[in-house]
Amino acid sequence: MLVLSALAISAGCQSHPAPIATDEEITATAVQLYVTQIGQDTPDLFLDGVAAELRERFVLNGYDSTGVVTQPFSEGELLEHLSGLNERVPGTAALHLTFLEAPVGLGKLYAEVHATIYDPSGRVLLRGDLKPPPRSLPEVIFPLRRPGAAGRRWCREVWEDTLSLVLAPRG
Repeated sequence: MLVLSALAISAGCQSHPAPIATDEEITATAVQLYVTQIGQDTPDLFLDGVAAELRERFVLNGYDSTGVVTQPFSEGELLEHLSGLNERVPGTAALHLTFLEAPVGLGKLYAEVHATIYDPSGRVLLRGDLKPPPRSLPEVIFPLRRPGAAGRRWCREVWEDTLSLVLAPRG
């Protein structure tokens, strides 16, 4: 875990955008969302907002959303699960988001967010760090009043900056 002083410094830092592993367009027709939260096991309304916004973005861009999986998978288990999904729903890609939480006070702070997008065959199309949700010092100490709306807002920005480059509109 991070100490409070390092946490306060990292809260204002932005990571570099996730690099795209290929310039090929994804051929998927559906997307399975995997969300892993590291740091605490309690439900998180912020992550619920992120998941809702992502599922909406999938549908608006022409993909079917096959659901959200919140249990932690190793990469091998995730690829095995994705393979099983593709047997039932051919053309299913996967977006795996990992949120590393740094619990401080009553609020939550995500120190790191990792993203990996897999095509239906399990090939990695994007792997990297996303810009963590920005939080002010009062928001770190006290919980957000509308964490679901904050999750949606953060997700829209991440979609437009990074994820839409791989999950381009189908059409």
